[in-house]
Amino acid sequence: MWENRPRNSDNESQEDNNDIEGNANENNEDNANKRDHEDYDDNEGNLYWVTKYSGWCVVNQIDKNPDEQQLFHGFPSQPNPNHHSPTQDYGLVSLHHVGILCENLERSLDFYQNILGLEINEARPDDKLPYRGAWLRVGSEMIHLMELPNPDPLTGRPEHGGRDRHTCVEIRDVSKLKAILDEAGIPYTLSKSGRPAIFFRDPDENALEFAQF
Repeated sequence: MWENRPRNSDNESQEDNNDIEGNANENNEDNANKRDHEDYDDNEGNLYWVTKYSGWCVVNQIDKNPDEQQLFHGFPSQPNPNHHSPTQDYGLVSLHHVGILCENLERSLDFYQNILGLEINEARPDDKLPYRGAWLRVGSEMIHLMELPNPDPLTGRPEHGGRDRHTCVEIRDVSKLKAILDEAGIPYTLSKSGRPAIFFRDPDENALEFAQF
């Protein structure tokens, strides 16, 4: 869990970073100077600069206004071998499918098949549940369309799908999908951080993200 607080001054931030670097030196003095840097964003335009020390990560939020930057305290970058994880008991494997509610199955299939190019997984049963649905292949995982009442409001959703509950799919070329959406007249927004990702909604206002990683 990251603990964040406002940066009161550059000196204070430097002291915090020095404390964390000191912990890294104590953990592994020989490798303390080995560090990697990566950028991350949270789909809301916030960028984070992650510095990986030996056994520790230091995360700072990047902001144009230094007075509004956030310092995130360091946390271990490698799991503690003595820490008991529940996944050791039940065997976590992978994400299998994402369930998406729809009002009209045929309308949703037209969108997911004819615009996005997804194919139905005929091996999955669609007649054993008390509602209509379909299983669509997304690489080795699936999207399960379920024709059920949607408890979520269909109006008043955020314009940018990255600020709403959304399903993310990895693709190879965002620019080609952008052209497809343009031709179909489907509105979209791009990642606020500038990374190759596009956000849009299906006919039932379910938010989707298609991104290159």
